[in-house]
Amino acid sequence: MHRFIAEPWAYRHRLWPDDRVDNNYSATAAAQFAGPPPHPGEESPMTRPSVYVTVIRTFFGIVFVGGSVVHLYLGVTSPLSYGPFGDTAWPPLDGLWTGFVMPNIAWLALYMAAFELAVGVTAWLPARWNRMSVIGMTCFFAFLVVLGYAMPTATGLEDFLVNRAGSLVMIALVVPWLMRPQPLSVPGAWSALVRHARHPVRLSAPSATEPRSEPPSSGSTQ
Repeated sequence: MHRFIAEPWAYRHRLWPDDRVDNNYSATAAAQFAGPPPHPGEESPMTRPSVYVTVIRTFFGIVFVGGSVVHLYLGVTSPLSYGPFGDTAWPPLDGLWTGFVMPNIAWLALYMAAFELAVGVTAWLPARWNRMSVIGMTCFFAFLVVLGYAMPTATGLEDFLVNRAGSLVMIALVVPWLMRPQPLSVPGAWSALVRHARHPVRLSAPSATEPRSEPPSSGSTQ
């Protein structure tokens, strides 16, 4: 009791490793940023989630789920619409596209729809699931670099700008997520960001050079 008895507001801005409220503070921080233990390369659940990665996961999760609906629709109603992709595919994919893909496009489009649905849904899931999702997205965009966007052009430069550059940009956008997947689900990450914005907390002790101030004492000791 003689250490100090302080008002609660004294601890809202600065906590020192030897303060007696450390245990309560750690429990509060753990509750605010709860999540599964991170795998190698993942964000720690005790840190504020990356705003950029959270936005990218949200966006591409929606895009891929929407893409699965498009492939399902085209595979059922207009499977021949996939034919022009053979005109922009690089060898040997161009020959494979016309010789194997198009004769079987009705069921291959359904497989593509299932793949995009799985990638889009797992992008919103926690831990290893969104790691698998971003790997699948990266492979898909790399495949589109080779396949193109079914818009034939006159020159190689035009072909690159029209049919390849967009997929390379998509790969660049997901690289930060690929390098550091999140342990939280998308709703959990957004919730943690909102809580952090409303109630910022300090998760590390101050440096040795930072001035240290003792919290005010009530003046009563035993």
